[in-house]
Amino acid sequence: MRFHRCALPGVLILFCTFPVEAQQTQQAPLVNQLPVDSPVLYRQFFYFHLSFNEWLATRTTGKTPVEAADLNRKAASSFGLQQTDYQQLTTITTAIARELRAIDQEENAHANARARYEQHPVPTVLQQLESRRQSAVTRGMSQLQQNLPAAAWTAIRGYINGPYRGGMRVR
Repeated sequence: MRFHRCALPGVLILFCTFPVEAQQTQQAPLVNQLPVDSPVLYRQFFYFHLSFNEWLATRTTGKTPVEAADLNRKAASSFGLQQTDYQQLTTITTAIARELRAIDQEENAHANARARYEQHPVPTVLQQLESRRQSAVTRGMSQLQQNLPAAAWTAIRGYINGPYRGGMRVR
């Protein structure tokens, strides 16, 4: 079958756009935001902040001390913090996020070990792991509030419950 050169793009556009439109109408809209000060919100923030700091470390590698200090100052100010407060924030979030990652790895190892024998993960093990995650997040929230100066705690809480929360949606 031969197609005229101009007709082929038109046919492709017709066939390519229809499924996308159909998919968009079938998806449920994103409606609810996470509640203010939700442990789930802080849990996600701990993961995010660790990733952000890992990214920032790659950006400061090879920079002069003045350039690196400027990047760190800008990072702190993006969260509404002073550099010393940002360092405290980073220490806390890094420790909690690494603990959460270790629990995630433990869960994956458990699930994979069970899947090897075509068995489902043990619900009590999963519940224990989730309980440990919740404890880590609660401890992290408490450490932020107790160790950051009042103004820094207000600023980071405002960031988490404001712009960060605003960018997250749940179904």
